[in-house]
Amino acid sequence: MMLDTSQMQPMNYADIVSDLTLFFHKGGGTHNDWFVGIAADPQERLFAQHNLGSCDESTCRVLLAESFAAAECAKKSLLAKPFDHASNKDDGESLYVYLYKKQPGLTIP
Repeated sequence: MMLDTSQMQPMNYADIVSDLTLFFHKGGGTHNDWFVGIAADPQERLFAQHNLGSCDESTCRVLLAESFAAAECAKKSLLAKPFDHASNKDDGESLYVYLYKKQPGLTIP
C-alpha cells in the first residue's frame, strides 16, 4: 500500500483539528474506535508499525502540518476528544497528523 503525500499542502493546527473532527463525524463510531497520531513518515508508521491494511477515504486521513509544533498541537487537541493513541515519544520531525478507524489485526506500538 502506498500513501501519496507529495501533493499535500501544509496546514495550521486549527485547520487540521477541524478537518479531522469532521472526518471522524462522517466516519461514525465512538472516539475509541479511532486512533490519532503524528509521524515523520506516515507510510512507515501506518503500514509497517501499525499494520494498517489500507488508508482509504472512509477510514484513514493523513494531513501535513506546517510545523512540528502545529502537528503536536493538533494531536493534543484531538486527544482531548478523546481519541485513542500511542504514548510513544515524538522525534520533533513529525509533520504528518493521521486519524484512522481501527481495524482487526492492528498493532498499536
